[in-house]
Amino acid sequence: DLPEGMPEKEGGDALVASTTNESSARRLATKSVYCICQHSYGNLQCGAMFYSLFQCQPSCPRLCHSKGMAYNTCDGVRRVTWFTRLHYRWVTCPDDPLAGVR
Repeated sequence: DLPEGMPEKEGGDALVASTTNESSARRLATKSVYCICQHSYGNLQCGAMFYSLFQCQPSCPRLCHSKGMAYNTCDGVRRVTWFTRLHYRWVTCPDDPLAGVR
């Protein structure tokens, strides 16, 4: 028997089950992974936004090629914020949650 108040799930599932509430669930549902397409060296464009790397990886190459660009990678906010410092030309997605922040 489990102690009172202990979730029935084990490992990471137990942690998620015991700490998830409405506000954190909403925060997790933010698209924060960029499908990064490449016109040429240093000329990058967001192909689409995704919720996770697992969602982005299979779709991004096909998406970039359908827009006439090469696939570069799927990555998060941390790398994208470096593009300006590296003097890359970057066109973000219309649904980028941080578009107005940077």
